[in-house]
Amino acid sequence: MQQPASPKKLKFPPWLFGALIVPFGLFMIGRGIMKQNSVEVGGQCSNRDECKAPADSCLSVDGRSFCSMFCADSCPNGTKCMAIDLSTNTGVGMTNLPNSKVCLPADLAK
Repeated sequence: MQQPASPKKLKFPPWLFGALIVPFGLFMIGRGIMKQNSVEVGGQCSNRDECKAPADSCLSVDGRSFCSMFCADSCPNGTKCMAIDLSTNTGVGMTNLPNSKVCLPADLAK
């Protein structure tokens, strides 16, 4: 009995992998550069580099991340200055900053 012919495996030339992966990598780098310093205080962010001055941090509160800054009484862009307990990673360990005043989006400042 004759065995059925096995399907031929596709072989891709090595240069094809590079031709596909390099443009994707360049796109991701460009996307990251375009997002730097583009998010106002109160806007959603995924890291601190996206936040535009005067914002100095990307905070996570109630499952949302947004650009924020420390404040005394008032905040820009319709955000409100509220006291919250913060924890931050200093690279050496976690530091607690109780009762820190930061600018929060109006819907979180309750």
